[in-house]
Amino acid sequence: MFFKGMKELSVSDHLDHLQQQWQRKGVCLQEEFFNNLKTLKLSCCEFEPYAIPSNVLSSFKNLTELEVAQCDKITGIFEMNDTEMKETSFQLKKLTLKLLSNATHVWQPKKQGIIRFKNLQTMTVLDCKDLSTLFPIALARDLKKLEELHVESCDALPNIVKADKAGTFDEQLVFPCLTRLILSCLTNLTDFCSHDFILEFTELSCLNVSNCNKQLELFQSQREENQNSTSATEIFVKRKQCLFQ
Repeated sequence: MFFKGMKELSVSDHLDHLQQQWQRKGVCLQEEFFNNLKTLKLSCCEFEPYAIPSNVLSSFKNLTELEVAQCDKITGIFEMNDTEMKETSFQLKKLTLKLLSNATHVWQPKKQGIIRFKNLQTMTVLDCKDLSTLFPIALARDLKKLEELHVESCDALPNIVKADKAGTFDEQLVFPCLTRLILSCLTNLTDFCSHDFILEFTELSCLNVSNCNKQLELFQSQREENQNSTSATEIFVKRKQCLFQ
């Protein structure tokens, strides 16, 4: 119970105690267990298959910064088991993922409806070679406060937002606070969203795209009023300083 009251925790400091809690499958921690924790850093841990399993996830609802690095056994970051969780809104503002060789997704597929990350402001994803999904569409719709997104060296990633089906005619996906977008060394990236949406980045001031798939097209001209095709993804930007390499 010595975790109570802690505001910052590194897995290297209390690895044995954390592993005991992480491995208690089917047993949820009391929500106040990590109630004061603001920063959590997991590095070189042996947790599997999730960095934050569902039995501990609700204890981190006040967490504002999470960093996960060099955890080779994890395949996902957040596990969301409907039987172990209530609908919850999290305070997470900064998420950093680095050198996760076997991670294929961040949020458990098709389980995003029960938790919200509306406060996320900065997300950095580096050297996650097998990552195939970043933002599911249900979660992307909530990212109204996202300011910075940096994704680099994720060879398997085909798009930033994954949608199971296309949006309705002229359906918008809005990132009203996004000012900085960096996409680098993403050899499989072909589009921002897997299906057709009108994407709005009204405050984007810095866009850096380098060493990505040659088929990647982030900016396309707006459809003519009399054009019936809906195949193009539209991205509207009010202010931008763009760098393409």
